[in-house]
Amino acid sequence: MSRIKNKSSNKKSDIPKYRSLRLFIIPFILFFVLTGPSTSFILLKNISLWNESYKSKENNRNSTKDSLLRVNTLTTIIDSNKTNQKTDTSQTDTVKSNKSGNINISIGSNKNNELRLNDKIDNILGWYGILFVIIAGFFINKPFKLYFKHLRKNKTNSEKRIKYCRKWLLKTPILNSGLFFIYFFINNLYSFIRILSNNFPNDETSRKIYIQLFPISIVASVLVIVFVYFWQKHKVHIRYIEHVFTRDELNKRIFNSKTGKISSRLWISSLMTTLLPLIIVLFYLLMSLSSIKEVGDINIDKAKVLLGSYYKDTSELNMSDFQSNFKQFFYVNTINSMMMIVGISMGMLVSLIYIILFVKWTTEDIVQPMQELLESMKKTGEGQMNQYAIVRTNDEIGELTEGYNDMTLKIKNHIQNISKINKANQRFVPQQFLDFLNRSDITDVQKGDQVQKEMTVLFSDIRSFTAISEKMTPKENFDFINTFLEHMEPAINSNNGFIDKYIGDAIMALFGIKTDDAIEAALSMRKQLALLNLQLISENKNPIEIGIGIHTGNLMLGIVGGSERLQGTVISNAVNLASRIEGLTKLYGIPLIITEDVKNNIVDKTKYAFRYIDNVKVLGKKESVKLYEVLDQITNPELCDKLIEQLPEYQKAIDLYLNKDFENALLIFSKINNECKTDKIVNMYKERCMFFNQKGIPQNWDGVEIINEK
Repeated sequence: MSRIKNKSSNKKSDIPKYRSLRLFIIPFILFFVLTGPSTSFILLKNISLWNESYKSKENNRNSTKDSLLRVNTLTTIIDSNKTNQKTDTSQTDTVKSNKSGNINISIGSNKNNELRLNDKIDNILGWYGILFVIIAGFFINKPFKLYFKHLRKNKTNSEKRIKYCRKWLLKTPILNSGLFFIYFFINNLYSFIRILSNNFPNDETSRKIYIQLFPISIVASVLVIVFVYFWQKHKVHIRYIEHVFTRDELNKRIFNSKTGKISSRLWISSLMTTLLPLIIVLFYLLMSLSSIKEVGDINIDKAKVLLGSYYKDTSELNMSDFQSNFKQFFYVNTINSMMMIVGISMGMLVSLIYIILFVKWTTEDIVQPMQELLESMKKTGEGQMNQYAIVRTNDEIGELTEGYNDMTLKIKNHIQNISKINKANQRFVPQQFLDFLNRSDITDVQKGDQVQKEMTVLFSDIRSFTAISEKMTPKENFDFINTFLEHMEPAINSNNGFIDKYIGDAIMALFGIKTDDAIEAALSMRKQLALLNLQLISENKNPIEIGIGIHTGNLMLGIVGGSERLQGTVISNAVNLASRIEGLTKLYGIPLIITEDVKNNIVDKTKYAFRYIDNVKVLGKKESVKLYEVLDQITNPELCDKLIEQLPEYQKAIDLYLNKDFENALLIFSKINNECKTDKIVNMYKERCMFFNQKGIPQNWDGVEIINEK
């Protein structure tokens, strides 16, 4: 059998036990509590009539039966010393005297000399019916019990059991109350048929008792069935539902029935807690009434008792007129008074029980979903967009909760769409750009927004890309550039920089935190280039080379454009200078050049090795700028192994060169050249020294080289 895992999010303490046995025992106890006292009083009230009936039919032992009552033995004791003296030996077969002179009456006894109101069929319908209801309820609810037991113990429920629980959980109130309905319907139907029958009971007194008990059983049955239905429904909706269905499913109403109303639930609660208990009281009141015509012939003494203080002078009463005028009236005797007190007390007790339970259930059915809804609304207001309330009820609260969940889902999707748009916008206008402008969102940006800030500008470009692109189709050009930029972008973003713009195959990036980030980004780009070249070689393509120029200076970030088209851009001489320096990497034959401003702003200068390259005036600039190379053999495999060791000698030669001592500078450069024959910078200075030694030093020479190339 296939198995599936339980929801791991459920903690053991949050998973309730599924209790079903009490759901079948307590209602039967409640039924006997509702019917027991009234049954006792009806039997007690009719003892004298029943006794007379048995006197006239001494040999008739066919007892009437009551399928409504399932009490094994009900014993009512009445002081009857006078009656005991009048009974003969034949009467003891039906009314038994004990030693103290009391009469014992049994219901449902198998002895023929006792009064009986039920037979074998009644016992089968009664006790076996109860047993059937409990057993059937056990099998119906057993899978649910095992399901929740496995959840609490973090065990796996079988797929079959899960499907059963998901299919039948919401139907358990109908299934469980339906078992009681079947039981009470069969018993009451059987009783009703017997009432209509002329053959049973054949004793008028028994028939009278039987008819009096029937409506009591009907009312008690309805109370019990409704009690079971609402008790189980409350437990399903408040305790069980979220452990069987997923939260996504419970975002909407999963009930197949027609939408209910809170007002209907309140009417039912009022009916169960007020009207039906009052009906019980009314039954007891009706049972406590005795007709005056049952008294028989009225004499003066009886009239005094019946009328009490309403007639002061009973001598004026005409007994014949009294009997004809008052025979439809009722009177209350001692037993009737007791019955009224007990009946009213029972009605109050039942009312109290139902008020406590139904008010509790109704309150929880309303308050708990509302509390969950309010808590979800609070969390949603705090930005937790995955908060959904469980739709526990199929009424206005369920509709409200479902509407809230739909609204939350739409808000979540809307926010996600906005986030996607923002992320898409960040591809065009980086968030760091907006941060520098003190704008939290692109919608806040206005034309003319600008800020001045010292930043480090990084320019990179693919060398000889024009020649490379001529060999590719337009599509291949696009694919190649995207592949290249895909490798370079993470190196910049991961080092606190952002790409301001792409210029064909060139990249312009800005670093606003510290200059070291730009150096790290450049070295990381060189490492990514090595990986890209390996990929190109594996595809039988030629590797590529890039040049990187870095400069630090003041620049203006801002928004430019017209009314329909805006763009973020950077305007500064520093940007132009960085672009020019990147172009010098081809001239000097080195991959990475930085300016003196960059070198001076590096926080951890011990982390890198630098060497002086040149002092130049680039095209369009009046002031010269000193250039340096960042030496890193990992990212520049062509770098001479011993160059870093020769840096002190190299710097000494540079100083001699700048002081116009070309002869001694040439000696040192030649010595270094013997160690690093392929180093282009050393060869360049060696050639310059030889040129100045042969041609002489130009007038006003200050060591600055004029660069007229871009």
